[in-house]
Amino acid sequence: MKLRRIYSKALPILKTLGASLVAWKIVCVIAGTAYALMVVSSESLEASLHRGDLIFLWNRRQRIHTGDIPVVWFDARPLPMVHRAIRVIERGVDGVSQSEQLILTKGDNNAVEDTGIYPEGQQFVYREDIVGLVIKQHSKSWSGGDFTISTRQSEAGSPNELFSVDGDFGSWSQRRHFLDSSGLPLFELHRKKSGVTWFVHLPGENHDAEPIATIATKWCVFKDKFDVHIKNAAAASEDTVLEVRGRDIWKVKTHVCNNVALVMIAELKDMLSVYLPGKRPEWELTVAEGFDQSLASIIGVLLVTLLKYSSMPSSVSSKTHNR
Repeated sequence: MKLRRIYSKALPILKTLGASLVAWKIVCVIAGTAYALMVVSSESLEASLHRGDLIFLWNRRQRIHTGDIPVVWFDARPLPMVHRAIRVIERGVDGVSQSEQLILTKGDNNAVEDTGIYPEGQQFVYREDIVGLVIKQHSKSWSGGDFTISTRQSEAGSPNELFSVDGDFGSWSQRRHFLDSSGLPLFELHRKKSGVTWFVHLPGENHDAEPIATIATKWCVFKDKFDVHIKNAAAASEDTVLEVRGRDIWKVKTHVCNNVALVMIAELKDMLSVYLPGKRPEWELTVAEGFDQSLASIIGVLLVTLLKYSSMPSSVSSKTHNR
């Protein structure tokens, strides 16, 4: 009887483990690699990839292109290498219609290419050394990790792009890179991997450094509720606080205030688009004259990221007055 009880308790766990293993094998078959999921272990590709980022691999494409990020795993090496392909040479092979590729790799943060760490006598990476290519999200929609912030379309013409936001797909810290209309980096938005407090840093800046802004969420069921703390350089680094408060449980409208004065309104234009597959939700941000548009875009991106969650208190908000 005792063994039967143990078996009856263990059976659901074994079924769950078995189903998870089958699902993982299916993912690996679809991706064409035994290593469909990896974690970045170094800073050699920052700011594209950061230590601790979760990356998904795809190995169904046979040809490598300059700019791709292949995951290279040499025989007898204990760990793989995730570096960028900076040069691809096509070399013809007798009796073979398709040329062989010789690939030179380099970490974006490294001073020299990788020939010094290839196996002895090897000057290039070969296709068989690659276990997969890093894939990143490129949705350019408010619903994913990437966004585009533009001026409102008028009768005079089409809207002008103000900022774009590239999200690191699979990043535990949900890192977002903000770029201006010409593609130049402005700053990065991220949170700690196990926290709810968000930070804004300059591009490439060490994340242990003092942030230029801190976003502290406050406890609130369904509605958005968080404060944006900004170091005001014009006022001897005085802490300026913007209060972001949701107006309804559906998160259709949100107000941003500075010392009680309303400085921004964020409004979801079509609630159904959030739940319909294939739809791209849009938000309209109305800002007061003189209010920084890049700051408005940060708040807008956060509202979208937190759309389907209740607001949880951060360690910063617990130290401040809860209004």
